[in-house]
Amino acid sequence: MMSMAIIQSTSILVTQFVFLISLLSFKVTSSSRTEAEALIQWKNSLSSSSFLNPSWALNNTENLCSWTGIVCGTTETVFEINLSQASLEGTLAQFDFNSFPNLTSFNLSFNYLNRSIPSTIANLSKLTFLDLSSNFFDGNIPLEIGQLEELQYLSFYNNSLNGTIPYQITNLQKIWYLDLG
Repeated sequence: MMSMAIIQSTSILVTQFVFLISLLSFKVTSSSRTEAEALIQWKNSLSSSSFLNPSWALNNTENLCSWTGIVCGTTETVFEINLSQASLEGTLAQFDFNSFPNLTSFNLSFNYLNRSIPSTIANLSKLTFLDLSSNFFDGNIPLEIGQLEELQYLSFYNNSLNGTIPYQITNLQKIWYLDLG
């Protein structure tokens, strides 16, 4: 009788474990889809993004990790966006920073991006590398940049940013490279 109770208990634990694993894989798939949709939405807002074609397409979301400039981690979510020198023209206004909770590296240097750097960039809480150099960004450095506490590398070099350097930048205790020029 005791062995029957152990078998039933073990069976319930195995069932619960399988259920939890299936939920985890659903979350990863859902997250990858969300990231792909966010990237497509941003791409469609740009006035020039021919460098991203044809890999960046909604019918290619299952291959998000092989899209031009995209690097994924073991969870198959986006860890790095490297679109340096991709001839991108437009703004970051339609970039949904909330859709990339695991992003650690964001490199959009040497493009033709303009207008202000959105304050929502602070939603990239795991970011360690941010390079927006050699674009046409203007306005002030967002105060929220100081919320990126994991940041180690930050470059806004060669833009048209103005105003004072926000004191919140002193929150970036892990910075080893800083170029706001």
